[in-house]
Amino acid sequence: MWERIKDFFSSNPAEQPVRVLVVGDVMLDTYVRGTVDRISPEAPVQVLNWNGEPEYALGGAANVACNLTALGCEVHLMGTAGNDSEGDKLRELLDEEKVNTDALVTCQERPTTHKTRIIASSQQVIRIDREKKNTLPDDTFGKLSRHLGEAVSVVDGIICADYTKGVLSFSLMKELMLQAKLHKVPVVVDPKGDKSDDYAKYSGCYSITPNEKELSQATERSINSDEELETAARDLMARLNSQSVMVTRGERGITLVTDDGGAERIGAEAREVYDVTGAGDTVVSVFGMALFGGLAIGDAAAAANAAGGIVVGKLGTSVVAREEILHYFQNRERTAGSKVVELGHLQEELKRVRRPERKIVFTNGCFDPIHKGHIRLLENAAGLGDVLIVALNSDSSVRKLKGENRPSVTQEDRAYILGALEAVDYVIIFQEDTPENLISEIRPDYLVKGGDYKPEEVVGKELVESYGGEVKLIPLVKDKSSTRYLKSVVEKNR
Repeated sequence: MWERIKDFFSSNPAEQPVRVLVVGDVMLDTYVRGTVDRISPEAPVQVLNWNGEPEYALGGAANVACNLTALGCEVHLMGTAGNDSEGDKLRELLDEEKVNTDALVTCQERPTTHKTRIIASSQQVIRIDREKKNTLPDDTFGKLSRHLGEAVSVVDGIICADYTKGVLSFSLMKELMLQAKLHKVPVVVDPKGDKSDDYAKYSGCYSITPNEKELSQATERSINSDEELETAARDLMARLNSQSVMVTRGERGITLVTDDGGAERIGAEAREVYDVTGAGDTVVSVFGMALFGGLAIGDAAAAANAAGGIVVGKLGTSVVAREEILHYFQNRERTAGSKVVELGHLQEELKRVRRPERKIVFTNGCFDPIHKGHIRLLENAAGLGDVLIVALNSDSSVRKLKGENRPSVTQEDRAYILGALEAVDYVIIFQEDTPENLISEIRPDYLVKGGDYKPEEVVGKELVESYGGEVKLIPLVKDKSSTRYLKSVVEKNR
């Protein structure tokens, strides 16, 4: 499986891009960020000190489209936007993402669906929604309907992103399914509904991707075990005459049930969850793109599951690039020894993975021997970004720093142990007394040291801050020290 997925995501999408039509409820997300340090004298509410300008992002079906463009797809978006400033901003963002908006219809009677999130530091305080969920006016429905035939005829697959705002009505879904059948185009549905009858409109789709709650609502079944979930999925698949049901299960991963009787449980892949906003959009985007691009359905589900694990490690509405998915599957099979690299190889790897939204984290040390405190530091460092590089003092370097009886563990063994840690992406051994030359070559976004350092004591601080990077100090685990550990071993063996 892994080789097939790696081959798929390592191919050049520009040579033959997967063409996808996204149909659904298009939204604009706004983030207002600030800090809170007092309570209002007018009412028992927090006062947010607003920092900077609002941040805008694509939401709903537009976020699905954005995810697909990040994956190298040719994307066509069908939905509605209001005749308002939010609609103008929405179209501006879609143009920047090179999404085809010929089928994005302006609706005079409805505002652009707009969600504003108020963020204090990294905590969401409140969300303000502006929307209308009523049935689309006849003229708007007519325009969407007229776009369907042409849009479906030029794509490899369709993703329906339903947020029950009125676009994916029974009438439009019926026409969409007819056009999809006519042009032999598969349809993947990310559904929404409160009761079983709401899901009937998806009849005829190739695959549907409910979460556990939606599956329970769609089938009117209580789900308390894997077996009950798979039974419910088969029930829904039969009702909709679809070929598969992919159930998203949060921290428990994904369960894929297919019409050949198979059921595959794929465990969650998240290192640490920071924000689940838009995670479902990423999962359905990767699943649909991979499926339409020719991957087997099980491989497509595994890729979608990995992408979901990546995106929940980011803050805000985010996307996952195909390079990130490729990097994940390449690392999955990497041995501990393969993570130990020379500078030239590391620089080539960084050229491949470095992107504006991806953060490179760097730390260094003797790690002689490695203990719990080191591992906790490395895990916390990895959570700051996307790639963690550990620079390891060579044996001769450790000897200069610690004395003639050190190191207690050779550089080869120390490097191998570091490479065996999931948090670590690359290990590089350096001979000098300090890693300053390495920092200059790698130019990390974050330079990390333990909390026993003061900022001004960190080697490379001025360099990293000169190009906009940051120094991060991570608190140490109490009473954990390599020197103390070695002394205790000597004392016990006297």
